[in-house]
Amino acid sequence: MDRHDLIALKAKRNSLIPIPLGIIILLLILYLFISFGYLKLGEYSIAILVSLIVVAIIVTVPIVYLSTTIDEYSYLYGGSPSTSPNLTSRVSNIKNDTVIMPYAFFTVNDNFRNIYYEGVYSYLYGLPNASLPALVKCLEAGIKELYTLLKQQTTLSPKESQFINNINIKLAQIKKHINQDPLNDINLSNLIEAARVYYPDKKEVLQYLRSLRNLIHRIDIIKDEDAKYALIRITEALNTLYEIPESIKIKVKCEICGEVHSYDSNKKEYYIGNVISLNCLNPKTEEERKYYAKTLMPSRTEVHF
Repeated sequence: MDRHDLIALKAKRNSLIPIPLGIIILLLILYLFISFGYLKLGEYSIAILVSLIVVAIIVTVPIVYLSTTIDEYSYLYGGSPSTSPNLTSRVSNIKNDTVIMPYAFFTVNDNFRNIYYEGVYSYLYGLPNASLPALVKCLEAGIKELYTLLKQQTTLSPKESQFINNINIKLAQIKKHINQDPLNDINLSNLIEAARVYYPDKKEVLQYLRSLRNLIHRIDIIKDEDAKYALIRITEALNTLYEIPESIKIKVKCEICGEVHSYDSNKKEYYIGNVISLNCLNPKTEEERKYYAKTLMPSRTEVHF
């Protein structure tokens, strides 16, 4: 469901609301007339009253269903961990694994931030079959983009040179069969093997990445724990490919004044679900109202709302 579907669903819900409201108001008026003795119920009157009650119940059921659906998708698009009980529970769960968000990976391309956001929130809302492909796409795009960036540099470390050479070998093989840009046709397995030079001390990560090909192409339904483990391992892989500096700057929309402030932070604090204490930097804010808490979550933009 996208935003246009959500808007259409809200319009449908809103169009149904006046019906039960009108019936309820009519029933209240009838009740008052009966209470003060202005109206005596006959057989037809009782039948009409019962019919109105039944209609109100029938119309109320889809309204409640639509409202529940709308609320859940609104949480998804808004990304506020404090509004949905289901999301709050999953955030608390993943928080214990200290998944440091790939800050350096986000700075390379704004699209990467959006794809990662969708992968994380799909998991948090219990959609593992949507989460895993998005996270794998982050890994694939991250390796390809790293190759493109390093190709533009004149000085490379031995590790980077080996990585470039590994990719070039695979590209040369692909060029024999196609005339288009071979980088778009290199598969995930070859990309992972080419990037293995980045994981000499992380055998578990490399082993897991190699198993992704089987996991992503399985016919079986992907389980929650599979999506969670993918989130942990792929994020770790991205942070290895794109190393995060010890000190980072994060932008947050202040909950006191509504302005966007920039804060210095340590990379160890930049993990999903971490609650940090901040203070409003607006000089006009009163001292006793300056401090507030913020839950760090992936965002579609560099600003955390």
